[in-house]
Amino acid sequence: MDGSTQYITHTDNAAYDVLDNISISMWFKRSGTGKKFLISKGTNGFGLYIEPANRLVITKPNVADLVTGKKIIADKEWHQVVITLGGGTASIYLDGFLDNSAATGTTFAATATSLFIGQDSGNLFHFNGSIKDVRINNGLWTSNDVANLYVAGPNTTEFTSNLVLWDKLNEGTGTTVTDSSATANNGTITGRTTTGGVPSTMWVIDPVWPPRMPVTSNNTSVLFNGSTSSGTITHNAAYDFGSGDFTIELKARVTSLAANTYQIALLKYNAATGGWNLGFWENAASFEKNRWQFVFRTTATPYAIASSNVECTNKWVHLIAVVNRTAQENFRLFVNGVHDVRYLNSTDYTSVGSVNSAGSINIGNSSGSADLTGNEYDFRMYNRALTDDECLSRTYANENITSGLVGKFAMQEAEGTTIADTSSTANNGTLSTITWVPQTLS
Repeated sequence: MDGSTQYITHTDNAAYDVLDNISISMWFKRSGTGKKFLISKGTNGFGLYIEPANRLVITKPNVADLVTGKKIIADKEWHQVVITLGGGTASIYLDGFLDNSAATGTTFAATATSLFIGQDSGNLFHFNGSIKDVRINNGLWTSNDVANLYVAGPNTTEFTSNLVLWDKLNEGTGTTVTDSSATANNGTITGRTTTGGVPSTMWVIDPVWPPRMPVTSNNTSVLFNGSTSSGTITHNAAYDFGSGDFTIELKARVTSLAANTYQIALLKYNAATGGWNLGFWENAASFEKNRWQFVFRTTATPYAIASSNVECTNKWVHLIAVVNRTAQENFRLFVNGVHDVRYLNSTDYTSVGSVNSAGSINIGNSSGSADLTGNEYDFRMYNRALTDDECLSRTYANENITSGLVGKFAMQEAEGTTIADTSSTANNGTLSTITWVPQTLS
């Protein structure tokens, strides 16, 4: 959109008269500045614009602004915005995180005006940039829904059951915009002028998705050779999670597979008392093929959860396994910020006993077997269950969460055989026959 004449319209439809408990999302990339509308349903309806100070604003056009975001959007990169209004509260989410919210005590009004994307209803404040995957949902998305919608990426088929508008904006040609929701009220691109035979409005390539593990300040990792490499962290009472909640976090990559093998990234287990382990399973005969798996157990009974991510080979992944027994939320596994859960044994984990183990933590193998061929770094342990928002923040904002942190091994030494524990536990680990390599993302 050129910021002066180009926009999208949908004729008025009763399906758009969602006055309360409404969620709207879209992806956008700016190429200009100033006050610019992303979407509008006319005076007193719903609206969203970017103010001159580069912050998002939920508005009832020509009536009142409801809430202004806090984050400055001055770059020219793709972003996802979600706005919600329900129960008298308006909220703005940017790139999966809550930006700002405010109690408004109001609802949107039904209007007979067409729906405009890329300008307001008065043919003003034209957006300069690119827009795609516009959704209007008849219902409130939760903060967890918003986070998962973000990491699922543009035009995901998730969160579509209650949509009253869904403009994917991937047609690539022409002036008709297909509404893929049940409303099926197609839109029209206006202002698509042609100069010298070349349309002035160009369809653009999607942002790269799904997201890879974000690059952080880390620049080294530990390479395990699949046979003689290993690491050990001696037992510490801080690792006795007992019958309580805990979280295990690691960034890792498997670089080579063999049929029907299990490669241990981390293990703290004793057959007599129990424990936990995180590893990569290759089994062509089962659904666990090429999946990361986290297991915790008491003595003989394992409770396991496997990722649904089958494209993990030679790919860096940020893994966060959460055992939340206090809140009876059971067992969660996050892969690159995605709440990627698959149960192997579904049960009420509040009744499972202690997972304490007096044994050391093995890194890269299981006492001489199940050797890892691949890389690891940034291993963390918490004696509590991280929330969904914290897991997302760890992946995409690299937030340094210290509450409940009992082990933090950045593995950034780049030389030697000692890995420092910079948590308050200060229980350093030891490596053997490893190689320090650059942490390059694939």
